[in-house]
Amino acid sequence: MKKNTNIFNTLIRDRKIEIKRSDLFDHAPGPINTDSIFDRVEGMMIGLAIGDALGNTTESRLPGRRFKSHGEIRDYLPNHYAGPIWAFVDEKDRNAYNRNVPTVEACNSWYSGAFLLETVPCALYILMKHGYDPKEAIVRAVNDTRDNDTIAAIVGAAVGALHGKEKLPKRWVDNLLGRTSFDDDGRVFELLKEAKIRWFSG
Repeated sequence: MKKNTNIFNTLIRDRKIEIKRSDLFDHAPGPINTDSIFDRVEGMMIGLAIGDALGNTTESRLPGRRFKSHGEIRDYLPNHYAGPIWAFVDEKDRNAYNRNVPTVEACNSWYSGAFLLETVPCALYILMKHGYDPKEAIVRAVNDTRDNDTIAAIVGAAVGALHGKEKLPKRWVDNLLGRTSFDDDGRVFELLKEAKIRWFSG
């Protein structure tokens, strides 16, 4: 425990983590009642789902406009779609693909925001149309969607897994800061190197 405390204090001193030191960190938490652990885990997961579900129908609206339309939201609002996500994706993506709809038009038709029923169909549609070309798939995700960083990250991960690092544009790889926080340039590459040594070296 002392070693962890020393590491923690060094990280704070060297400003590697942004946190204010207090005596909270000097006292180990008491024992956990094992009977309540699952209840807390379940509460965390359901609480996350509730927060997302309460907010998703009015996501991206300014608070004043949201309040003007709905008052203070304290219960679920009707959603424009009810049903399993696979059925929504199957219907929307298949229809757009069969009509050869451009990605920007297709993604805008279901808004392409940061809501599961918008993000997933967009990412999959872009992969259906451009998955053979990693560069174009990522470019379409960045330029043809509203929540473009999320959708482009999903598309980038998918085409990276499908085609490998060597098929990603070299200039993008070379100019990637690879941060995990605001001032650790290159950390992503260090983590990948460590992971390769630990799990993929024979």
